[in-house]
Amino acid sequence: MKDFYLYGGGINALAVCDFFRQSHIKAVIDRDEALWGQKIRGIPIISFEDYQKEEQGEAILIAAYDAQEAIINDFEKKGVRNYFRSPWMQSEFYRDRQDVISFHKLDELKKIVFFQFDPISEYIAEALQKKGVEIGYIDKGDSAQGSPIVISTNEKEETIDRLTRDNPNSRVIVLNGTKRNDSYDYSVLRKFKGAYKGRRCFLVGNGPSVTYKDLDRLYKKKEICFGVNSIYKAFEHTLWRPDFYVAVDQYFIEEKIGQVNAMKGIKFFRHLEYAKTVTEGETYDVHLIPSVVAEHNFSFDIEEGVYSGSTVLYDALQIAVYMGFSEIYLLGADMSVGLLGNSEGKHFYGAEQMKIPIGVWDPTSSIEIFGEAHVKLKERGIKFENATRNVWWDNVPRTSFDRLLNQE
Repeated sequence: MKDFYLYGGGINALAVCDFFRQSHIKAVIDRDEALWGQKIRGIPIISFEDYQKEEQGEAILIAAYDAQEAIINDFEKKGVRNYFRSPWMQSEFYRDRQDVISFHKLDELKKIVFFQFDPISEYIAEALQKKGVEIGYIDKGDSAQGSPIVISTNEKEETIDRLTRDNPNSRVIVLNGTKRNDSYDYSVLRKFKGAYKGRRCFLVGNGPSVTYKDLDRLYKKKEICFGVNSIYKAFEHTLWRPDFYVAVDQYFIEEKIGQVNAMKGIKFFRHLEYAKTVTEGETYDVHLIPSVVAEHNFSFDIEEGVYSGSTVLYDALQIAVYMGFSEIYLLGADMSVGLLGNSEGKHFYGAEQMKIPIGVWDPTSSIEIFGEAHVKLKERGIKFENATRNVWWDNVPRTSFDRLLNQE
């Protein structure tokens, strides 16, 4: 198999590296200068300019999931054509190519036709050919002729629908989403359905606008709150504790498992395998529903799963709606982490240090998705507003945190 490049050194790149077991990836291209010269899973991070100097016709697999459309537009302008969209591999995806083969029993088939020749399909095909399976590629002119068709990259729904329609005698296997683990009983979440009907809650982010005094006021008013990610860093400064805790990033949970375990209360996680390592408190798993880029969805039934909004607060919002809250307020949703880069104060408790470089998060997509969620919730009579102080974005209507707590 020929080596290839990854584009985007974020969380999904880590998952892609793990899927390939760190093999065949020549380098990771990223626009963040702070990452150049560093390594992800032992693989060097380089600039696009360095790629242009080094490349010899190798393909690029775009790992930066939520920015794929923008990256593709940029590639087209620069004349880059040999690129492919990576699936979202960071949650509930297949561990490696053998997991794909075993889950779909591909090694029991005589012939498999892949949608296209790309790094993922080539990697899986390499293992299948060793087992005597005949391999074909539609983009190379091979006919499916009733053989199963595997789509290994993140394709839009219309592409999948057209392929299914044009090959009625073929089973289309799509790997561009998450693999739901049906061994877990998601009906345990039903106890939360409508449990807080008519009440209000705060989704507390970790943005720099939050103060410990704010948390103290929430504590004194006995407001129902969701906390996310490293919110535990605030605990030494306040008596406030979130009623519900949400974390969704696989590598965050892996690295901060000690701190997450030490937290009390009800916890929601998006990753079954990592949720199992959390042994303290009342824990629940929530499935991530597959969704292609640019399709912004909202789940009103977390038993079926939640959609990604490129921020853990979007998971928390969907959980809160399922619980029946009629007033939901964002606090500390500054959406400034990506804009401030690695500067101090990007979280209200100070800069977050991670052992693994994960790139710079672009909040643009999250802001758009929150705005669309506001429209959907308004149609259902649910008030969703942003109580973040001095917030620069207005896709969700702003409101005063002080007024809400009767301290104008």
